[in-house]
Amino acid sequence: MISMTIFLMILFTVCASALGAEGATNANTNATKQETVGVTASAAQNQLISAARARLLDLGRDAADAIPTDPHERDRARVQEVVARAAVALGDVARGEDFATNITTWRRGVVYSDLAVSAAKAGDRVSAERFIARAESLGPRVLDWQRDRIRVGVAQAEALLGEADRVRDLEALVGDAERGKITATRAATATPEQFAAILEDIRKSVASGSLDATINALEACVQLATMLDGDEVRWSEIESVFTAANGKIARELYIHALLRLADVRLDDGAKTAAVALIERARAVRDEVRWAPESELPITAALARRIARAQGDDAGVSALETGIAAFKANEEAVANVFRAQALRPAAEAFVAFGARDRAVEIYRWAIEAGALNPNARPRAEDLAQTCASLAISGTEPDEAMWTRLAAIRAGLSTPW
Repeated sequence: MISMTIFLMILFTVCASALGAEGATNANTNATKQETVGVTASAAQNQLISAARARLLDLGRDAADAIPTDPHERDRARVQEVVARAAVALGDVARGEDFATNITTWRRGVVYSDLAVSAAKAGDRVSAERFIARAESLGPRVLDWQRDRIRVGVAQAEALLGEADRVRDLEALVGDAERGKITATRAATATPEQFAAILEDIRKSVASGSLDATINALEACVQLATMLDGDEVRWSEIESVFTAANGKIARELYIHALLRLADVRLDDGAKTAAVALIERARAVRDEVRWAPESELPITAALARRIARAQGDDAGVSALETGIAAFKANEEAVANVFRAQALRPAAEAFVAFGARDRAVEIYRWAIEAGALNPNARPRAEDLAQTCASLAISGTEPDEAMWTRLAAIRAGLSTPW
């Protein structure tokens, strides 16, 4: 029997993993989002991916590797991680492992922990343990908070392998900011009797006023909600936590938490309740005057839920409104932020089945990412756009391939 603390830790991390998945290839100006990017690994360890996806991943890796380590090691590693984790998400374990070898910072350990989770999900204990060992074999340059980021993934893999004692050991090692993200995939084993105790601890986390604790509490609520099976009394308790948390974390994070709760309602077929949550998220968005590069990704996330609840046409309409607003204010957006705003919109159009429109937005993002006179931001956008294209399953036509190759060929000093 695991302790309530361990159970909560497991519960929080399940949700943290799932909640990080959306927009995994998009680098955000918010540093927290950059550091907590997540992907969902394929269950098939040796799954073959299409030639186009493989080519995109290789081009993205090449662009990231082209960034000089001196003086850009941190930026280089961050983008390398994005591409490597995209490979893992697509089930291309060989590429993910190969891409990790060129990462010279702690982020290599994050990729290895992703690979361990992927192997554990597939039931491949030998590979999972091998990747766990690699993730943990880090040099003295790694800071405590960086090591904790890696331990989150390692704990997720250990939980999937059934190593409750190991998860407990990791709990003792990980700092407060990351403890709530340690993952297992069987939080639904909670009994009705455990629900009340868990929810009480969640409420205490929100009442503490701690930013990290509140974020983790909302994530845990989403996972708890997947257990409710239409129990409206307990749904009202879950939603009361969200009400209490309003104003305690960044608006963007709160919106995305509401939308993830809406996803659970949609999965349960409760469209009316889901629409109410979507409208709450929209209202929060509308309370703030956003920078255009921040607002468009939020609108894309809203549009995806609107499409699920009300049909693709409604989602397209909502997203087109956001794109029109972004286009009207594009000149006010620094060129280093334009592509990262456009990628989530392109990904949303793919989700709607509007591939032609998605390709148009991707072309816009490609050109926006090629504007900066310095090669480093151009390389970052090229790598991340390639990863986004691969994840979304959007195959470039010959003209797009030619343009992507030309941007790569043009990466040279000044960086």
